[in-house]
Amino acid sequence: MPRPFFIARDNLEAALAFYDAVERTYREIARHPKRSLRYELDHPRLKELRRRGVVGFASSLVFYRVDAEGVEVIRVLHGARDIPSVLGDLA
Repeated sequence: MPRPFFIARDNLEAALAFYDAVERTYREIARHPKRSLRYELDHPRLKELRRRGVVGFASSLVFYRVDAEGVEVIRVLHGARDIPSVLGDLA
């Protein structure tokens, strides 16, 4: 996740707003986990990955997967990052 600590160095209010937005997004994902788009990658460990924009911070994306036990958040990334590369490092 983009670390609110770094944002807080410049703007504490923005960091707190981002933190709250991520929490709100997590709650929405928990209520409707399969509503978000799939994010297809070639690696088998990253199958069924989904993505959702952070509420109010559309350039930040939550990547997660849904299984029988619930939702597993993989990463929160800025959309300008090389997402396949970053997520590929997790595989």
